[in-house]
Amino acid sequence: MNRFKRFKNWFKKQYFTLDGFLRSKATQNLEWEVGELEHIFTLISLGFFIGLPASPAPLALNLLPDMEDQLFLMINRLDTAHSPLSVLFSSLDVG
Repeated sequence: MNRFKRFKNWFKKQYFTLDGFLRSKATQNLEWEVGELEHIFTLISLGFFIGLPASPAPLALNLLPDMEDQLFLMINRLDTAHSPLSVLFSSLDVG
């Protein structure tokens, strides 16, 4: 019976450790997903500027004031589009 209690306590400890790890990563994963969805939304709504078939132009132009941050991000990424390492270093604030 003592063996069973030790195993049960060990299993609980492992479970709570894994639970804490996954909960700490959950917010980071959700923030990444939201960012990717914003990028996709930007491409769908403003894709006609670069020749992608997309939503009607008046709709996209009505959304422009709400998409200011995404536009600045797209413009900043144009400089680093051909070099993945430069994207990494620009996000790490190495300077």
